[in-house]
Amino acid sequence: MYLAVVAAITGQALAMGQPVLLGYAAAVWVTVASFARWYEEPALARQFDAQYEAYRRGVPAWRPRTPATEVGLVTRQWPRRSRGGAA
Repeated sequence: MYLAVVAAITGQALAMGQPVLLGYAAAVWVTVASFARWYEEPALARQFDAQYEAYRRGVPAWRPRTPATEVGLVTRQWPRRSRGGAA
């Protein structure tokens, strides 16, 4: 969600030709990243303890996953729907 907000502001800056909005997008990014790092992450670590630490080791922060980062992760397999339309 945070990335989407910054992307929307950046898109508006480019679409409207307003470079000042790029500065605003950067300020929003710094604020959100700081909030996530210094408030959300410690709160999640306190609430979920070892589970959250295992999650942090397996999921890269602020970066999309690559095949190399997915090695060893358990991925959820969704059930296939039948071709008849009924689940």
